[in-house]
Amino acid sequence: MSLRWDFGLTQFRVVQALVAAVLPGTTWLVFQAAVSGRAFASSANLPHAAPPVLVGLAMFALPESIDVILIVSFILYGVLFLRLARSGDASFDQTAIEGMFAMRRAIGLLAFTLLSSATVDILVFLDFLRVGGLHAAQLIGMGNLIWLLALGVAVGLGSNGLSTSRREAEPYPNAPTHEDDCEVADAIGKLMTETPLVKDPGLNLSRIARRAGLPVRTVSNAINRVHGCNVSQYINGIRIERACDLLRKTDLSITESIYASGFQTKSNFNREFRRVTGLTPSEWRKSTTRGKAPDSGIRMFSGQRRRKGGRD
Repeated sequence: MSLRWDFGLTQFRVVQALVAAVLPGTTWLVFQAAVSGRAFASSANLPHAAPPVLVGLAMFALPESIDVILIVSFILYGVLFLRLARSGDASFDQTAIEGMFAMRRAIGLLAFTLLSSATVDILVFLDFLRVGGLHAAQLIGMGNLIWLLALGVAVGLGSNGLSTSRREAEPYPNAPTHEDDCEVADAIGKLMTETPLVKDPGLNLSRIARRAGLPVRTVSNAINRVHGCNVSQYINGIRIERACDLLRKTDLSITESIYASGFQTKSNFNREFRRVTGLTPSEWRKSTTRGKAPDSGIRMFSGQRRRKGGRD
């Protein structure tokens, strides 16, 4: 784009159009592989080749339609990313529990990036119609700056959410259609409290479901309905309980307690600690030394459950 708009080298227009057509679909496939472990190179992904193929054909048959194809493509993938960001935990079964929040933010940012790029393209299109492209270079320059910054932040956030564990090769076992949510929640609670699984920094929903012998969606729905929260909040709640025990019963530092409870980043730990307890870790520890009972405000995920539509 810089070679074309800043230096007037129009011979790169073909490459520019093809790269623009490839970007949204490729970005979608990369993040799909990251959050759900789906293979990047798969025959099921062939429909994502449609935009570059259409652009290639339009170069010979109908060049004026290229901009329309690109705008529609960016809007379509922007909406897909927006829907993915707002989907349930089952869509993020390969994302590390601690990184689910960051991954959702990354995908939401990508949705904004693609939709804003489509908006810039529409403005450039209208600028050419009205004043012959007088402001096109400035519009594209500002759009690219926002696009690159947002994409960089999105990739950074997304990389923090990647799980270090490998995807299991076996298919998920079958489960009854009307699984008792409370029984499932109890099974997951025992799995988290009676095994060291919860302290695994690469723990993800897929691995939890595998160890419980249940489908991903069954586990996700049960936790949501019984505890009234998503899987990430549930697991992090248990980890915060462990951290509180360490802060109250041992001389470990706050930093040591972070890693001992299963967290990998201080920022995530502090955010979740305040969400669960309403205090910072240092404030919570000081409260215990003064004889107060700050843990009374903690939702004890491993010992209690909030029934929401489940059966006793």
